Amino acid sequence: MEDWRTLASYNIQKESTLELDLFQFDGMNLKALDKKYVYKKICRRCYARNSMNATFCRKKRCHSHDLRLKRLRTDTM
Repeated sequence: MEDWRTLASYNIQKESTLELDLFQFDGMNLKALDKKYVYKKICRRCYARNSMNATFCRKKRCHSHDLRLKRLRTDTM
């Protein structure tokens, strides 16, 4: 559908049922989303979430080196 056209220009009448198929062209795939939101490092001192590339805690008062990998849920794997 073009942006400038209305439903009436497609001969769609009132009280009609529309089936929409949403497709995202440049979206992230599921593995990339999983990597972004699930795989994190946790600070053992203040329990802050940090990125996988972190070597220090991101919190202002902590900055600890003691980071561990976030435990993954086993029921989803």
